This record gives sequence, structure tokens and C-alpha cells, in this order.
Amino acid sequence: MRKNKLSKRIISAITAALMIFAIGCTNKTIDTTDYPTPIGEETESGETLTNTETEAGEQAGYLSGVSDEDILKPEKNTLKEDGKYTYNPAVIPKWILEEYKDNPKIIRVSKEILIAINNCDTEYVLDENLKMTDKDIELVSNIVYESTPIATVVDWEPTETKNVYKILYFPYNGLSESEADDGTGELVPLDMDEVKDTIDDFKNYVSETINNNISADMNEKEMAAAIYRHIIKDYEFSPESTTDYLSLNFEPISQGEMVKGAIDNKYTSGVELERIFSFFMNQLQIEMYDLAGGGGYFDKKVQETLGDKRPISYGWLWQLICLDGEYYQCDIILEKLMHDENNQGNEDAEPEMLYFGMSDEKRKETYKFSSANTHVYCITLGTETGMELPKCPNDCKFN
Repeated sequence: MRKNKLSKRIISAITAALMIFAIGCTNKTIDTTDYPTPIGEETESGETLTNTETEAGEQAGYLSGVSDEDILKPEKNTLKEDGKYTYNPAVIPKWILEEYKDNPKIIRVSKEILIAINNCDTEYVLDENLKMTDKDIELVSNIVYESTPIATVVDWEPTETKNVYKILYFPYNGLSESEADDGTGELVPLDMDEVKDTIDDFKNYVSETINNNISADMNEKEMAAAIYRHIIKDYEFSPESTTDYLSLNFEPISQGEMVKGAIDNKYTSGVELERIFSFFMNQLQIEMYDLAGGGGYFDKKVQETLGDKRPISYGWLWQLICLDGEYYQCDIILEKLMHDENNQGNEDAEPEMLYFGMSDEKRKETYKFSSANTHVYCITLGTETGMELPKCPNDCKFN
């Protein structure tokens, strides 16, 4: 089986998304407190588990006691059920759970990988009884990427032992894209303590952001708006290009910017802004899809405000979100660009929320594109989905 290079695939996946433009039940949940003790951590008796000795037997047994039926159900919504958010590494977007309802092993392995990288395991043992194909492994890689930004700093590859995978963290640290491609250059390995600290810092940032900005009595509109405001107001956005805001170069990704940038509230690509917003919504179990549209142009207000900084890329990315049962369109990238341009030197300025919760009509006023050239980009399929876009008849009223 060939090596899976997740960080390289991230770039190709986004490129593929932009190429689209050119071609026209009762929730029984899985609580992470019930997972076996993570590899490398101590049991209650003080015994440290290794990659070959786990509390549940084989390492592949992270979810061995969970039925296929329960694997496909959403994780526990701790904010709603406990009144306080608790980080859960195994949350997968609901639309993906639905997509693989007839193939639960894909979701099972995806959740196990998510738990493994959350625990900074250096090996993963695949249950041979699942009979995973190369295509299945590819789908798992893409689902893991869709579910967490941590996947951008992780690579996993088969070892000489059948069904045993080596997990690498920051696998291209210190390498340029050409050096990673041809095997030249000197890799700068990170100490696992540093890796754990970085991942822990990310999880702490996510938990603190949600618990400091959101309460259990909020509705979904209020929750999404609170996170949206936080990203617009508190993140520093320094794009490498002032015209192509969707570029996502190898070097910052290979250095872990998708994760470290979130911790530092600093990004260089609009794709990163979109991804972190999606991740927060996923953790809050709010339905969201990435939209890719092309052949359009921005309205006069955008062009006059941004001037020479206006986006000129052929395509654009935004999101479709379901809040309290109603669908809306959101453009967090454009919101950030307009906010920063209109409030230079005023760090305390509140976002105007111009592009949060848009109706179909308002979206087409702000970015004029052909409906026939708009797609829900499905990372698990590597192409646009065949789903018909839900209608967004109303602008969101949340103030």
C-alpha cells in the first residue's frame, strides 16, 4: 500500500475544489470517557500502556466494544447535555456519518484514527477483520482531514508489519515542497513532548473559546454568530497574496500553521479561516457544508472598499450552514477582508456581520455567480456532491 501523505493531499484537495469552477433517531452517544486508556498514559493502577499492551487488548480496540449502529450516531453534545463544552476528538460531521451509513467500518476506523492522533500515539493497529481496501484507507484519510485541523500536521504510513501504521507528526517540518517531493533536504524532527504540547494547546484554545463565548442556553444562530465574531475580530489575517486569498502554500502548512495559527489567532489564507470556522461548527454539531462557486464577481461595494485588494481568483469558497432548522449562506473570508479594511487601527471594532446568515438572494447580490457553477465540495469523494443545495429564503435575524 502506498504511503498516505495527508499534508500533500490537503493542498491537492483544495486545488481540486477550485478546478470545479473551470468545468462547470434517538442519540445514543459514544462518550470519550468510556474509551480505553490512551497509549502511553497510565491506568488507574499506575501501569503505563504500550503500543502492544492495551487495557482492551489490541490497540485496534479503541472502539471494539461499540456497535456499528452506535458508531454511526453523533457524539455526545456535552455543551447541551452537561452545560459545559468538553473537547471530543471523535466528532465527525453529521453529513459524513449519513453518507457512510451503509459502510460503518469507514467511520469506525476514522474515529479510531482521530482518537489516536488526539492521544499522540505513534502507531495504529488496524483490525484485520475489517478488511479495509486501499480505497477505504484513502476515504478514512479524507474524513480525518475534514474532521480536524490536527490532520494537517499528521501523516500515517504502513509499516512492514501488516495492518500496523506508523503515525508521524509534523512530517515535513523544515522541508520545502520540492525537498518533500524529491526526498532531499534535512527534516527537522519535533520532540514528541513538543508535539503533545502543541496539540494540547490547540485543544485548550478550542475549549476556552467555546466555553468563554457560548452558553448552553444559546440557540444555534447565537452560537454560530459568537464564533464567527471571534474569528473576524480576534484573528490577524496576513495573506501572502492580496488578490488570491485562497492560496494555501506548502511551507506554512508543513510548519503546522493550520493548528499553530489557530492557537496564535493568526492565518495567511482564507481557506484557513473557513476551515477553523467549520471545525468549531463541527464540534458544536452544527450542520455546515463548504461551497465552491466560480465565474462570478463581487458587487460594487466590495470592489470600491477593497480596491486593488479585491479578490481576483476565478473561484470563491464560502459555506452553507443550518441554524435552528433553517439554511443560510456565510462568507467568513469576505467578512474578514471587509472588516479589516473598514476598521484599520480600530481593534475594538465589532464585526458588521454583513455576510453571516445570507439568503440566496443576498449571496447573489454580493457575489454574482451562476447557480449551475456552484457545488458542495465533498472531500471524501474528491469532487462535488450530487446533492441539491437547500434553499436559503431568508436573511438571518439574530440581533
